[in-house]
Amino acid sequence: MLNRRHLLLLAGAGALPGAAVAANFPEKTIRLVCPFPPGGVIDVLARALAQHIGPELGQTIVVENKSGAGGMIGSADVARSSPDGYTLLFNSSSLVQAPLVTKQAQYDALKDFTAIGSVGSTVMPFVVPASSPANTLAEFVNYARDKKLAFGTYGPGTTSHAFQQLLSDHHKLDMVHIPYKGEAPMLSDLLGGQIPCAMGTMNTLAPQIKAGAIKALALLSPKRIEEFPTVPTFGDLKYPPEFNWGGGFIGLFGPANLPQEVTVTLSDAFRRALAKPTMQQIMKKAYVTGKPSFLQDAASEVIATHDAWAKLVTRLNLASTS
Repeated sequence: MLNRRHLLLLAGAGALPGAAVAANFPEKTIRLVCPFPPGGVIDVLARALAQHIGPELGQTIVVENKSGAGGMIGSADVARSSPDGYTLLFNSSSLVQAPLVTKQAQYDALKDFTAIGSVGSTVMPFVVPASSPANTLAEFVNYARDKKLAFGTYGPGTTSHAFQQLLSDHHKLDMVHIPYKGEAPMLSDLLGGQIPCAMGTMNTLAPQIKAGAIKALALLSPKRIEEFPTVPTFGDLKYPPEFNWGGGFIGLFGPANLPQEVTVTLSDAFRRALAKPTMQQIMKKAYVTGKPSFLQDAASEVIATHDAWAKLVTRLNLASTS
């Protein structure tokens, strides 16, 4: 049953005048905002999507990286833009996560956007340097006992932060959070031995896992992945249900009140773009898991992720006091 929040996220049809404009959409270049720096998994997927969805719409799509504040700066830019379909957002679960961990939220994730579709979600491994004495998660936990080990994340209040803190709390460890401004500096310190463990996206960490520079001890994923079949999920290791993180999304959004005709046009093009073999290969290479979703189903994923994350933020006290 759709509640008020669903209706807000979906943005009601006919919310704007100018049906003729919507009917002729698109008539010019579309700006696609990626709220993270170039090179990360969201940027890679955004650029691939732009190349594949542009021909479906008959227009050029230009990707603009507008990073900062955990993705809130770029997302807020889209939220404030005209709801005409010419400014779109490609973002991950950070869309709902970032506002929940700060007192200076720049938008309301459930009111200020229209969900167009989701490509799925990403896999996140918990990793240690090759020099670590731990070869399994159980060995790492034993190694960490009675030590004040640090854990690296790609930012405070992120999935990387939450689930390593959850791991520390679950085993009553005394681990210390070391936040970085992105995955690249986190990985650099992990490889250099400055931090004993970290969690990030498989897209970033897989090359180092394959090279033997780091070891993956567990996956934050509903199921194992084909390329690393021996790496167990937290579920495989009999961790509590909250470690079976099935929440999360990587999706395409417009501002709230996007006309229904525009929303449907974009969603249909998005669906066709994702079905292309080359796009399928790019998503596989980026370790995207799960199935794509569209319109109401995509909106429901956003709301479910928001609600699950809100509970984690409260439980782990992740919210910033400033």
